[in-house]
Amino acid sequence: MHNQKPYNRRENIVWSVILLSVLVGAMLIVGFCTEQKDTPEDALIRLISDYRAENYLDKLDEDKKLTEIACWMANDLANNNQDCNWNYKIEPNCHTDSLDRGTFQRACDLGVCGNIWYGEDLYAGSIEPEDVLRELKESPKHNEVLLGPNYTYIGVCVSRNPKSHYGYYWAVELANTEEASVQ
Repeated sequence: MHNQKPYNRRENIVWSVILLSVLVGAMLIVGFCTEQKDTPEDALIRLISDYRAENYLDKLDEDKKLTEIACWMANDLANNNQDCNWNYKIEPNCHTDSLDRGTFQRACDLGVCGNIWYGEDLYAGSIEPEDVLRELKESPKHNEVLLGPNYTYIGVCVSRNPKSHYGYYWAVELANTEEASVQ
């Protein structure tokens, strides 16, 4: 003769709830682990696009080639400990890189040339995208670049050099690359 436990509905419900909780918990953990967070660059692109929308301008699409150009410049600034006058009330003159190229020549050498609208904003200091945007907006010339009505594409990069004076160096490249002759 077998000693079987009688059917216990309450016990089955408790075990079902426990199993369901474990499954939901596992799904949440997987979701949190695979959820991608914004990079600082992604966040700045979103902030700039939002700022442009507040000023009745189109959002900007990220462009791979402009991002490459931005990374080249941000790395150049960081690696050479570029110590410009980063007081944004007085416009810095750091747009000449270590190879003695200005903004347009560098863009062309790195693959974006032609009869295009092109702008560059540089910043040094904070890693926080909100700080970068605030400082650029407070500078009339940098703000003019941010709100350029002809820009449709953007590339952003931040480079870190803990041994440099400012630590973090940002480059923001804007263009209407639809008309660019990409080499």
